[in-house]
Amino acid sequence: MDFYAADIWALGILITEIVTAGCLSNGQLGMLSKAARADEVPTDSRYSLRNVTREVLLESGVGKCPPWVADLIEKCLQKKPSNRLKIGEIQDILKKH
Repeated sequence: MDFYAADIWALGILITEIVTAGCLSNGQLGMLSKAARADEVPTDSRYSLRNVTREVLLESGVGKCPPWVADLIEKCLQKKPSNRLKIGEIQDILKKH
């Protein structure tokens, strides 16, 4: 069991807030939250976490974040706790960039 999974989720939310300077609309936040909680949404679906992350953080222009940051957020917000990044993986990503 990963005792830090909730902290990793919170980090994903925190990075989202930092990147967007708290400027996401309620609709965009709702889309991101719904996508992150969705059960078995096909990867190519408009509502998959990857697609919603891209739409909210990259394409909307609100976040204007680099793709690697969007990837980090997406990996932190995985619904299944065991699929979220581990602390060491996050450290490696941050050191790399």
